Amino acid sequence: MTLSYKMKRRYASADLLGARMCLARRCAGFSQQQVGDAVGTTRAAVSLWENGSTSPTAANLARAAAALEVSIDWLIGGCGQGPIEQIVRVLQALNPEEQADVGRRVGVGVLFDRFITPNI
Repeated sequence: MTLSYKMKRRYASADLLGARMCLARRCAGFSQQQVGDAVGTTRAAVSLWENGSTSPTAANLARAAAALEVSIDWLIGGCGQGPIEQIVRVLQALNPEEQADVGRRVGVGVLFDRFITPNI
C-alpha cells in the first residue's frame, strides 16, 4: 500500500486522533463504511472523525478502537497499542523524508528507530 498525496496531507493536520484513526483503518484494510458498521454509526460520521470536523463519543471511540484492533490510548495520544505491523509495512514504502514527516506528525517516530532505520 502506498500513501496518496491526499493521504499524506491528512497527516499534516493538527487533528492527530483523526489521522491515527485513518491510518489504523487503512492499515486494517477497512472502508469508512465497514468501520461505521462495526461502531454502529454511518460512513459519514467516520469521515467527519477522520477529517477532524467532529470527534467520536467515548463509546464510539472505544468501539472504533476495538474494531481497528488498536488501543484508545494510541488513537488519542500515540502511545499504547497501535497497528504496528501494518504501520511498519506502510512506512517502509515511503522515502526517508516522508517517513520522518509522518513520524513527527502522527507520533510514531519510535518505530523508525526500532524497526525501520537500519543499524549503522
